[in-house]
Amino acid sequence: MSSNVRNKKFNYLILLCAMVYTVAYIGRLNFTASIIDIIDHFDSTKEVVGLIGTFFFLSYGAGQLINGIFAKFYNVKVMITVSLISSAVINLIMPYIPDINFMKYLWALNGVAQSILWSSIIKILGEYLPTEYMNKSIIILSITVPIGTALAYSISAIASLLGVWKIVFYVASILLALTAMIWWLCLGNICKTISPIDSINDTNKSPTEQVNLADKRRNLGYIISVIVVACIGGAFNNFSKDGIVTWVPSFLKDNYNMPGYFSILLTLLLPLVSVGGALVSQGLYKLIRDYFSVGIILFAISAVSIALVTVFIDSSVIVTISALCISSCVLAGINSIVTSALPLTLRTSVNPGLLAGIINACCYCGSALSTYVLGVTQEANGWNMVFYVLLAVSVVGVVVMSAGVVAKFINSKMNKKTIN
Repeated sequence: MSSNVRNKKFNYLILLCAMVYTVAYIGRLNFTASIIDIIDHFDSTKEVVGLIGTFFFLSYGAGQLINGIFAKFYNVKVMITVSLISSAVINLIMPYIPDINFMKYLWALNGVAQSILWSSIIKILGEYLPTEYMNKSIIILSITVPIGTALAYSISAIASLLGVWKIVFYVASILLALTAMIWWLCLGNICKTISPIDSINDTNKSPTEQVNLADKRRNLGYIISVIVVACIGGAFNNFSKDGIVTWVPSFLKDNYNMPGYFSILLTLLLPLVSVGGALVSQGLYKLIRDYFSVGIILFAISAVSIALVTVFIDSSVIVTISALCISSCVLAGINSIVTSALPLTLRTSVNPGLLAGIINACCYCGSALSTYVLGVTQEANGWNMVFYVLLAVSVVGVVVMSAGVVAKFINSKMNKKTIN
C-alpha cells in the first residue's frame, strides 16, 4: 500500500471518530439546550430540571470509569454502534415522558450509553495513529465538542421558535441512527489496510524519543501525579465549561428579558468561539512545551473574564456576553488538554482508553455538580452569586494546574540527580 493511500486512511479514521463524537454531543446537549422551554412546558424550577442534567453527568462519569477499564477488551466497531443506537432510542422516547421527575432516569440511561464512546475512540486512535498524526487528532477531536454544542443549540433555537421543543430529540435520534450506520459500514474498510502495529512500533521515532519514552515509563510517580492533576483540573474545568453552557440561556432570559429562542441563539456564540480553544491551547503548547503551564494561563484568562461578568452583569450585555465567550474559548482549550492531549501523549506509558476514561469520568463529576449546584445557587441567591462561584472555580483551577508544574519541576530535578 502506497504511503499516500495509507495517509488518507489515517485521516479518514480521525474524521470518522470526529463525526461520531460530534453527533453524540447533539444527542446529549439537546436537553441542556432546551432547558428554558422544558421549564416552561412543565412549569418546573431550575433546581428540578438541573437535577436531570446531573443524573446524566453522574451516570456518564461512572460509565466513563467502567468503560475506561474494559475498553481494551472491546470490539470498538460493535460497542460504538451499540452506544449510538441506544442513545438514538432513548432520544426518541424522551419527548413522550409525561412527568418531568421521570426524565432524569431515562436521561441517566443516555449517559450510560454514551459513556462507551470517548474511551473507545481514544483507544482506536491510540492504537492506529502514528506519532505525526497525534496533534491533528487532538485538534480535530477537540473541535467536535463546540461544533456538536453549536448544532444542538441551533436545532433547539429553531424548535423554540416553532414552539415545539420535542423536535430536538427527534432530530438527534435520526442523526445518531444514521451515524451508527455510517460507522458500521466504514470502519472496517478504513482499518483493514492499516495495522495497530504501525502506531505502536512507530519506526519514525528517533533514538532520543525512544529514550524519553523509556524514562517516562520509569517515572511512575510522576505519571500518577500528572493523572491526578489532570483529573482534578478537568473536574473544575468542566464545572465551569458545562455550567456556563447549561445556564447562560436562562441567565440571558432572566437578566435581560430576552425571548427564549433569542437567548438560545446568543448562547450559540459560546461554542462557536470555543472552536478556537484547541488551537489556542496547542499554539501555547508549541511555545511553552508544558500542558500544565498552558492550563494555568487559560484558567487565569477565564478568571479575569468571569470577573468582568460580575462587574458588568447589570450594566452591559455586550461586555457580559463577550467575557463569557472568552471564558468558554479558554475552557474548551483546557478540556482538549486533559481529555485528548494527555491520554494520547502518554499512550506509550498508560493505556490511552483507560486514561481517557478515568480523566473524563472526573471531568463529568464536575459537570454533574455544576448543573445542580448552579441551579440551586441561582434559585437561592441570584445570578450574581452564580458567577462568583464560577470565578472561584477558575481561581482554584490555576492552583491545581500549578501543582502539575511543580510536579514536573521536581521530576526534572530528580532525573538530573540520577544522571549526575
